[in-house]
Amino acid sequence: MTSLRTGHLLLCCLFALAKTATGATFNQPDMDRYESGDGTVQLSWKEELDRVYEVRRSTDPGFADSLPVYEGPDTATIVTGLREGTYYFRIRARHRGEDDYGDWSDPALVVTVRYIDRRLVTILMSAGLVTFLAIVGTIYTGHRRTDSPH
Repeated sequence: MTSLRTGHLLLCCLFALAKTATGATFNQPDMDRYESGDGTVQLSWKEELDRVYEVRRSTDPGFADSLPVYEGPDTATIVTGLREGTYYFRIRARHRGEDDYGDWSDPALVVTVRYIDRRLVTILMSAGLVTFLAIVGTIYTGHRRTDSPH
């Protein structure tokens, strides 16, 4: 009788462990830093059987102002339209059909968005304008020379 109770207790414990939502983690190779030059971040995480994931984003490392990014069964999402700055992402999982989520991923994924330096953009745009004006001037001068009588 004791082995039957022990077996039943072990089975109950295994069932309880299987029903516990475990913490999800991102697949990014370097969890400390991730950089984006175009305001786009592709996030992926480890798949756990029969789970629903919630991903949130914040500009505050304490997640005081976090926004939802994704909720569902997929194991990846793409975040677009990020402005320059530092963003923090975290993820957690729950069993499908249940309401209680597991713990948030720790540490959070830190993403830094940096666009091309504005000074460099200004220099390149100015060089393009000078080149355009030189081409228009050359065409205009060549056109005038061919139209004028000799």
